[in-house]
Amino acid sequence: MTSLESCVCQHIKNLVGSLTNKKQFKPVSSELQKLVSTFGVAAEKFLFSVLLQEIDFKDPRTASGSKDQFKLQFLTQIIQIYSIKPSFLDYFSQIFPSGDIEEFLESFVKILNLTTLTQIVLSVSLSLSSTPHVARAGLLILKSKLQLYISQNKPQRIPSFALHCILYLLKTSNEFSETSCKDWSNFLISNNMLDDKSKFLPLLGETKESFNLGDSKTMIIGEIKNSLTLAEILEDMGPHCSQSQSTLREVLSNFPDIRESEMAEVLAVLCEKCTDMLDYESRVISATFSSVKQEDWQALGREISDKRTQTTWNLDNFSKVIRETYTLHWDLVIENLDIPRFVIKNEQAFSLLVNFFYKITGKKFPILPLFKIWKNPRGQVSLLLQAIYSPLPYEIFNFADSPNKAPTEEIDMQPELKGIIQALSSLDLLKVMFELSATEFYTSIRNVFINEIKRFPDILIIGFSIVKPTRGQNLLNELINIIMPQFMSPQTSNPLVLQIIWNQNPELIIHGAVEYYEKDPTSIALTQLLDLTQEIRDSLLKLVNCDNHYFTVHFGLLAIKRDFLHLEHWIKERISQGKEPFVRALLDYLEKNIIDFIKDTKDQRIIEAVFDKAQVTKESIVVIIEKLMEGNFSTDLQGKVQEFYKIILSQYPALLPPPSSQEEIDDAANKYYQQLYSNEISIAEFLSLVKRLKSSAIKHENEIFDCMINNLFDEFRFFNKYPEKELKITGELFGALIYQNLLVGVHLFLALKHIEMALRTPKSKLFRFGWFALSQFKDRLVEWPNFCNELSASNGLKEEHPEFIEWLNNYFNMKKTEESKESPLPTPKAEPIANWDKKPEEESKFLISDNTKDRIMFIINTTDSQNVLEKSEELKKILTENELANIPWFANYLVSKRVSLEINFHELYLKVIKSIGMKSIYSAIILETYTSIHKLLNLSKPLDDNERKILNSLGLWIGTLTIARNKPILIRFIDLKSEIIKSYEKENMNTVIPFICNILKSCISSDVFTQANPWMISMFSLLYELKQKPELKLRIAHEIDSLFKAIKVSPETFPQTNLLNAREVKPFENVKDFTPVPEVVVLTSENRSMASLPEYVHISPKLADLYPEQELKKIISISIEQVIKEIIQPIVQRNVNIALITTKELVLKDFALEKDAQKLQEASHWVVQSLAGSLARVTSREPFRVHLVNSLNEVFKNKGLSPEVCKQIVENASLDNLELGCGLIAKIVIEKALGDVNHEEHIKEAYNKRLQNSDSKYFEDVSHTKATPLHMLPEILRPKQTGLSKEQFQVYKDFITIIDNPKKSSSAPPQEIKNPDHPMFKFEKLIEVAETIISSRSEAEDPEVQHAINNVIEIAFSGKQDFILNCTSAVFKRMYNNELLISFYILILQNMKNTQPSLAKDITEWMIKIEDHKKFYWPVASEVIRADILILSDFDKMISKAVEIDNTLAVSFAHQLIQEFIIKSNLFPVSSFANTILSLKSLKDRQPKNEELNKLLQDIPEVKISLSFSSENDKQKEMIIQKFEDWLNMTTGEPFINSDKAPLFVNTLESLGMHNKDKMEGLFSVMIEYAIERNKYAEDGSYRIIDSFAKLFHVVMLMAQPPNKMKPLLCVLMALKNLILKASAVNFNSRPYFRIFMLILTDVTQPSPAITDQGLVQDMLIPIASTLHMLNPTRVPSFCFSWLDLISHRYFLPRMLRTVNPSSDRSQVPLQWTKMSILLIDLFKFVYNHFSTFPLNDSLRAFYNGVVKVVFVIMHDFPEFLCDYHFDFCNYIPEHCLQLKNLVLSAYPRAMRPPSPFIPNLKVDLLPEMKIAPNILSNYKGKLGGMKDDVDNYFASRDSSYIQEINNKLKSTENRANGTLANCLVLYIAEIALAGQIDQRVYNEFLLAILNGLDNETRKHYINAVANQLRYPNSHTQMFSCALLYMFSECKKPIIEEQIARVLTERTSAYRPHPWGVLITLIELVKNPRYEFLKKPFTHCTQDIENYYEKISKNFMADSDVLHNN
Repeated sequence: MTSLESCVCQHIKNLVGSLTNKKQFKPVSSELQKLVSTFGVAAEKFLFSVLLQEIDFKDPRTASGSKDQFKLQFLTQIIQIYSIKPSFLDYFSQIFPSGDIEEFLESFVKILNLTTLTQIVLSVSLSLSSTPHVARAGLLILKSKLQLYISQNKPQRIPSFALHCILYLLKTSNEFSETSCKDWSNFLISNNMLDDKSKFLPLLGETKESFNLGDSKTMIIGEIKNSLTLAEILEDMGPHCSQSQSTLREVLSNFPDIRESEMAEVLAVLCEKCTDMLDYESRVISATFSSVKQEDWQALGREISDKRTQTTWNLDNFSKVIRETYTLHWDLVIENLDIPRFVIKNEQAFSLLVNFFYKITGKKFPILPLFKIWKNPRGQVSLLLQAIYSPLPYEIFNFADSPNKAPTEEIDMQPELKGIIQALSSLDLLKVMFELSATEFYTSIRNVFINEIKRFPDILIIGFSIVKPTRGQNLLNELINIIMPQFMSPQTSNPLVLQIIWNQNPELIIHGAVEYYEKDPTSIALTQLLDLTQEIRDSLLKLVNCDNHYFTVHFGLLAIKRDFLHLEHWIKERISQGKEPFVRALLDYLEKNIIDFIKDTKDQRIIEAVFDKAQVTKESIVVIIEKLMEGNFSTDLQGKVQEFYKIILSQYPALLPPPSSQEEIDDAANKYYQQLYSNEISIAEFLSLVKRLKSSAIKHENEIFDCMINNLFDEFRFFNKYPEKELKITGELFGALIYQNLLVGVHLFLALKHIEMALRTPKSKLFRFGWFALSQFKDRLVEWPNFCNELSASNGLKEEHPEFIEWLNNYFNMKKTEESKESPLPTPKAEPIANWDKKPEEESKFLISDNTKDRIMFIINTTDSQNVLEKSEELKKILTENELANIPWFANYLVSKRVSLEINFHELYLKVIKSIGMKSIYSAIILETYTSIHKLLNLSKPLDDNERKILNSLGLWIGTLTIARNKPILIRFIDLKSEIIKSYEKENMNTVIPFICNILKSCISSDVFTQANPWMISMFSLLYELKQKPELKLRIAHEIDSLFKAIKVSPETFPQTNLLNAREVKPFENVKDFTPVPEVVVLTSENRSMASLPEYVHISPKLADLYPEQELKKIISISIEQVIKEIIQPIVQRNVNIALITTKELVLKDFALEKDAQKLQEASHWVVQSLAGSLARVTSREPFRVHLVNSLNEVFKNKGLSPEVCKQIVENASLDNLELGCGLIAKIVIEKALGDVNHEEHIKEAYNKRLQNSDSKYFEDVSHTKATPLHMLPEILRPKQTGLSKEQFQVYKDFITIIDNPKKSSSAPPQEIKNPDHPMFKFEKLIEVAETIISSRSEAEDPEVQHAINNVIEIAFSGKQDFILNCTSAVFKRMYNNELLISFYILILQNMKNTQPSLAKDITEWMIKIEDHKKFYWPVASEVIRADILILSDFDKMISKAVEIDNTLAVSFAHQLIQEFIIKSNLFPVSSFANTILSLKSLKDRQPKNEELNKLLQDIPEVKISLSFSSENDKQKEMIIQKFEDWLNMTTGEPFINSDKAPLFVNTLESLGMHNKDKMEGLFSVMIEYAIERNKYAEDGSYRIIDSFAKLFHVVMLMAQPPNKMKPLLCVLMALKNLILKASAVNFNSRPYFRIFMLILTDVTQPSPAITDQGLVQDMLIPIASTLHMLNPTRVPSFCFSWLDLISHRYFLPRMLRTVNPSSDRSQVPLQWTKMSILLIDLFKFVYNHFSTFPLNDSLRAFYNGVVKVVFVIMHDFPEFLCDYHFDFCNYIPEHCLQLKNLVLSAYPRAMRPPSPFIPNLKVDLLPEMKIAPNILSNYKGKLGGMKDDVDNYFASRDSSYIQEINNKLKSTENRANGTLANCLVLYIAEIALAGQIDQRVYNEFLLAILNGLDNETRKHYINAVANQLRYPNSHTQMFSCALLYMFSECKKPIIEEQIARVLTERTSAYRPHPWGVLITLIELVKNPRYEFLKKPFTHCTQDIENYYEKISKNFMADSDVLHNN
């Protein structure tokens, strides 16, 4: 019986206590009965016990009914209900009050007014009590109650369970021994009808023969089984039943099949009863069960001697019997323990459960089910709490299999606590515990954690930092708050633990640090936290940038004072991130800690103490305030900053900044302008900055303002060269400065003058500048009348903006009139001021009131998907008020203000339009959309990003309004195809293509404009042609790909177009796209990488000992920056000029006759970039070194260092960073040169001329250059009329690689390559695109992923070796930067290494030389090793050396390496890591107590350092390898074999088994495998080692005697075959094996002294063919290309097929033909298996092309072979491979010349060849099976039932057509027909009958089988041509006619050749009016089909090529 939860017991008590009134009685009693029914007998028992305790039966008020009335009523009610249940007898005596039982029961019965029957049941329960005095009292009461019962006339029937007990008591108890009681039994039996007396047999005293005991026994046991579960029986019988295996088997035999859930109930009983005292009742039940089972009825009356005994479950017996009886899924049994009665009370119960599982399964207890939340949390919590503290052996129970573990490996732990540490390290356990804490078990779980925090704080805090429970967060937060302060304190912190926490959850450390500070906000606490950040890598920056601004300020200032932070960088970053809240916190801190103390005192000692306490220096606070003054904050903050600044300067006047140099002022001004033009700040922010600089109290800032204004005026002369964007920014800035009164006096005069000058020249960039500026201050024009007079006279304004001149004149006329009336001047609010910049016609375009506009806009703003119908009605009413005015305005508003900007609301706006339902609305909106699109497409300037977004939005919109609604886009509105072509010509594809793609995406929703629509097909074809252009930008290609994905179609399905081929010239970079380069080169942060410069400064280890490394890096980086600024100007000017002159001379000379403008542009870029960069590196080297030495000397002079130390630092630092500085200078020079070459006068002129003369020959006059006249140049250097050759142009391409890698050891930081023509730029872009694709895909086999990888590989190998290395290095570095894509990078490196095996050496070198934390980083290093892209032996040596010096990372890595790759997966042989294992053994000797290492080494097999080849004997193998090495030394590099030494060497191999056939194969196998392994890492990529083996084989063949020459060939072929099958499993490279095959084939077939007998040569081809058959592509797909090359090789295929004379009888052919036919069948099988699904990848396409070529060669040279085996070949050629099938069927014997099928009036049946049967070597009869008998029986009996039988067999078992059987049937019919057994009419009818009885699919195969016999002129062709025509004319079914026509049409519409018989049949079918072919409906289904047949009909006689052309 299960115990109740405490909450249930309490609830029952509360409910019983509430039974106090009538109102509550019914709901309370109902609720109590529900609880009892839910929780069973335990709840019944507890309810009775509570009621008996609550009711005082001795109180007179109870008897009178005045007390506990409703409780008594409820007690009476439930006694009547439950007393009729057998379980009532068991528990009532246990809860009945002790004391005077007879008296109490009498009052109990009287008060409750119980019936006699109920009283008897109560007394029976008392009589059966295990308490003696209760049992005695019960017997006396029972005796009296029975007397009363017998005295009644018609007593009630006693329940059978109670009657059984009464009869038992009557027979066994002494109380009923009196004479008067003897007849009671008979009376009770006679008055209580017994259903089955057999159950009462022992109590009746009758013999068993009186009853049918066999049936009764079965029935009794059956009733037990049906009424009780196995768990309940075991619960009642107790542990005693497990003491005997026989008893257990008897119990279990009644339950032959149980489920896992039932076994879980059994386990719950075992755990509950594991320590119970075995009571008397259990013994009785157990003994009774055995007696009944054994039919020992006498045993039922025997007494049990030991009434109570302590017994436990015998697990050995129990597990053995359970294991023998049931087959269960025991993990599922554990999962089913989630039941209410399961609970683990103590350690003994847990031990029983785990040991039971272990004894049953032999496995340790599964823990995964424990990590799911159970429905029964009580059982789960009890189990988990016991599991955490489990004392059981490790192999039986542990938490090692937890899927998620905390990274606690590096934390020291005691071995004896391993179990609990593993438990607490399990993140799964922690998560489920926290989630369970949200239940009533919060306290229990919390106590566990509280206790263990004291013992294992390190383990738990790491787990707490990682675990993320879905509930129970409160307990987690509470525990973290308890434990975290311990780790923040320096006395108790553990840096290792903190670093692990930081890596997992940095926010926890930050939160803990902030709380630690808030509890103790002192400098001491902050100092402790700062010390901790030095222990935790990368933590300082995040802490000083957290969201708690006050902590950030205090902590950051302390870090700055201790030189851990750079003040300026930190302040700037925090201001940008924290904005005003941070600034307020900073100012509050300064005010409270500094300003309030120093503003009223002059005592310097106090002030110094204040600064020291505040952790701020005087210099720092000045820097802070200056940075704050640069910001754009609210007025109160700016005022506070100014106030603080004055106070500081008043105390320390010396802190005033020194006068700035002009160079610093220029740099600052240029910096602000650069931020403006690069969009880092807006014009409004720039104006705020200018205002601050102008009004600043700092002279330095005023000087910057003056410099900025002067620079703006000086730049005016260059405005005509500005791009449109920069021009507009400059003009608006110019005007805004005037409008906001920032220019006064002379500056204002100059500004107005510049604007007036700019407006003089119309249609120029200067004019647009002036107009942009004028538009900004139009409201102030009235202030300058003279300026207005000059504007009114401006010719430029009159031409460009006459409306402005008109307004200006009107305004001044009005002014004169008013002056004459002595009126005051008009204010500048006149209407023209607001409207002069609009066109007059636009002013009156929309005649709509402002009120109506507001109403419409309000409706649109408040419309959503819920109220769209309601709002549409309101809008419709407004629009219909005045349609002519309102609708155009609404259309304009919706398109320009809504649709174009709100792409996400298109669907909503479309619903509004549909709901309005006015056609005029649609028309107006579509027209307005077209207008907006035309405005954007026709802009003269390139569209910016915002404008492109608008255009794309309009594209989606117009597509939705037109194509999606099945409406066309008319050409008069937009010609989409023309727009694509124009964009390609003008290079405006970035704007147009996305726009058009968005339009076309709407076809998804269209029923008309589908993928079959001709217009859509033409658009898709044009886009696909554009995508195939190699120069197309990746973004455009991605847009086109997205379109095809959206419409779910492959672009290859559309016909190819050729519209763009004539438009390949790419225009020269226009001046408008060139950002103006100032005359003075400004060194910006962009071109000097200064933000990250300290990272690349190199500090040698010896300098790190002399000076702090971080500070030294900072000093050197600042010095490098200053030096570059000093020397950059002359270097740039000189080197750029030289490079430009040289480039001009070279390019104009070499490209004088080259008409391709694009090549000219690319070459000029490549040359100038290479020359300028190389010159800069050379010329800047010495000046940079000298200036850097001087600069560093100045810095270190004041550092207090000794002269020797200072000199050492300066010399080493300058030399170490020389390449860094030169690289930065070279980059600046290259950028300047690339900009200037675009504007070099002669190059630009030459480019433009080529554009104008692109279609004709071109000659460049180079007389103005200094080049030698062309006719005087040597022939090799003289330009050709055809332009530059590919080799000559490659010379220019090679220029770019000169500066790619000037010095491998350079420490210069990687520079961003901005030149899009640079190969590395393209490579990086392709890598980025590929990364994007792989992130959105889950499989590497995805075609897009493969395509992206192929693109990366292709560009990587398009350059020279240095470029390949650079690309490989770039991919290698990315592995460590993006671990999520590591498999992608590994795949690229694998492909690169397979293409160039020598790269393995470079990858190995990089792996060895990188930092330890990277080389031993398991996620990356393991993948590199697994991918086999490095030299494993070298890497093994490196690990070994690191282990030898006790490198912790290396030891850990080696341990994991051996565990994963050797012990667990056996991925590598032991010898692969032999050195590492030996080093680990050495480490074991040094650390004998390292148990983990000892266990690891015990699991490793014995190390044998040797190559793992396939021979059996290692010693023999090493001897073979040594011999082969000797052979290599003798033959490598020798073109011919030494005739003297070679035979002697081969003789030495005799001891190794050379002449023993069994050993020869192993010898060759070892040599081949070793040669291939050695060749894999050949640096030169040659096959010299493999060639050496081939030479050895040649010598062996040469020395073998003629009878034995076959033996070495067979051995080497078998060895080669086995090696290929073994190697092809993974990463197979077929090239070396192919080469060995080719060399063997050459040796065997070519004339040589080794083989002189040509007959022997022919015989040797047979084993080669057999070997190739065993390596066929279906078996070894990765060898397919090499296999195809081998079978089609000129040394093999011709020799195999020339063994037959075509003019001789071919009924018997040699074995060579048979073998060759098998190989071709292998080939076609592979085609059949892999070419049935589309689309095909590039590899399969290439393979198929090869197959077609091979078959074509055979058809041309050996047609008889195809003729004789055509049956076998056609069986395996897919139906859609029509050209391949036509090649086979078009073959005809060389001696035959078939007449042209197009000859007029050709009488085919008169041809003599039509009487000759073709030769067929295929065994088609053998494949007919039982169908042959069916055919024979039919022709013998003409029984039509055989027709149906044949039709059934033409289908396979899968109910699909059997094409092979159809081919066999057709050939067999031909055989018996031509043998004269049947006439033509009979077999035609037979064929037609078969045809009519087939389904569509089978019929198609049948017709194809007939068509396969329409070949060259022969009797089969004649027969089946007539049969096919007969079937067409007589079938009378359109579907059959269409199928016949389709088969013939498909075969003739494919590429040539076409079978002669097919052409004859189709011509007859089309021409002969009998068949009325052209009148059939299917010939008119499409226009293309109709045209095709009409042309056949008209032109067959005139042109024999018509079929091919059409």
